[in-house]
Amino acid sequence: MFYLLIILIGANMLIAVTSLQNTGLESLVASHFGHAPFFTILDVDNDFNIKDIKVLQNQMTGENHKPGMVPKMLMNEGVSMLITGALGQKAFQLFESNNIAVVPNAMNITVKTAYDEYLSGNLKAHGTYNMETHHNVSHLHPEHHHEE
Repeated sequence: MFYLLIILIGANMLIAVTSLQNTGLESLVASHFGHAPFFTILDVDNDFNIKDIKVLQNQMTGENHKPGMVPKMLMNEGVSMLITGALGQKAFQLFESNNIAVVPNAMNITVKTAYDEYLSGNLKAHGTYNMETHHNVSHLHPEHHHEE
């Protein structure tokens, strides 16, 4: 049998961070992904160094919001991880089904700090939904709805 082994050397990872402003690493992390006006995309190399930064405006807010569109948009951008404040269970499942890991609980910090906290292990990617975090954020943001 013939086996083909492909080793990706120098392949970068794209990490999206929900953002309140279009200010790159200095933007504050949006506490809920569904209401994030921007996504700061970090292009990270194998040594976890940020090589490039791109900011996408979230076109899926307000009347344009449709469940499942943001995970698909980010997947089409090549994103493999999302750092955010919180998200609903359905949204979490949609990210998971699009092979995007979710790192919740980034609250009241900048994009750069959130990334550093992830690298240090203080923020962790979750394979299961964290209802307590979502519940607490829902009370902080009365505009939050559960249809996401």
